[in-house]
Amino acid sequence: MARFPALLVVRITTLVALAASAALAVEYRTDDFAYCGAESGCAALRHTPLAYMWGFGPSLPELGLLAFSALFALSLTRRGALTAYVAVLAGACGLALIAAQAFWLHHFCWLCTTTDLSASIGAGAAIAFLRTPPEARARTPLAAWRWAALAVIAVVAPTFWPELRPLPKVPATIRAYYVPGKVNVVEFADFECPFCRELHARLHGLLATYGSKAHFVRLNMPLERHSHARDAALAALCAESGGQAEAMAEFLFTTEDLSVAAIRDGAAKLGIELSAFDACRAAPATAARLEREMAVLKDAGFQGLPTTYVGGRRIVGAQSDDTFRAAMAHAAAGDDERGIPGWAFIAFVLALVAAIVRTDNGSAARSAERATERGAA
Repeated sequence: MARFPALLVVRITTLVALAASAALAVEYRTDDFAYCGAESGCAALRHTPLAYMWGFGPSLPELGLLAFSALFALSLTRRGALTAYVAVLAGACGLALIAAQAFWLHHFCWLCTTTDLSASIGAGAAIAFLRTPPEARARTPLAAWRWAALAVIAVVAPTFWPELRPLPKVPATIRAYYVPGKVNVVEFADFECPFCRELHARLHGLLATYGSKAHFVRLNMPLERHSHARDAALAALCAESGGQAEAMAEFLFTTEDLSVAAIRDGAAKLGIELSAFDACRAAPATAARLEREMAVLKDAGFQGLPTTYVGGRRIVGAQSDDTFRAAMAHAAAGDDERGIPGWAFIAFVLALVAAIVRTDNGSAARSAERATERGAA
């Protein structure tokens, strides 16, 4: 009878699930988007009650890390049948979470799906293990300590990569707004976006620390789902000619009413001549300029709002003051280059894996592994 390496499949799929859970845990812990974008399925699921178990217990990624770590540790013991039953339970949970994404949340997180599919495949292997006679169960080829080392890599590598990865290059279309020798900050915002509004006051407070050394540019990115955003963006552009750009922006970010009538009233209070203001808002040249500003961010890879370029760093979302403060400090010091290439990191990880899985010719190690597998069977 041909031997089926069911336990090997369970261990490998659990390693994949561990790695995906670790990456997702990093995504949940950081203000930055380490593996997903602000408009991705990951971000959408992150803001659902399910992601944090409705306020009870750990987040789903943390729960996944705990569960798959326990399953993997169990697979290294002599309790093969118990390992299989737990793997089947994990697979059932994975299928339920895939169904929740498809039919309830209507978003798919690629890291969640990787975790859940891996668990489901592992469950299939576990069922095959339970249905296979003991004499037909293939042994796994590595010693237990080697498997444990692979599990450490599966958790550590995704955790450290966001800190080691190189910064993406700031597109030339955005660097064109930079002034040499300054702490350059280019913000893309939507005046109706609640996160843009929340960041507005904080960002200018942080910029004030650098005084004249700071150079700030705001570009417009009105979203279609915000019904008043485009009118507000046109108003902001048309306030520039009268030197009231920042005053108008302050009004637009803080007013509760962004209707055209309210915007015109705000412009009048700022001393802007309304006939010229109205003509500017209706002018094709103003609309064309707005489209050019929007195209800059779209071409750079739109992920969400607000998007702020601080020196060599891109920050998506209304992240913490510490995040912006650190980025400005790097920009002030001219320290915008860091990180190692992705291919070098992957090569390093693969070299570690290869060193761990290479054939162990020691007779003692082989004997210990055979004893463990006989017990698991």
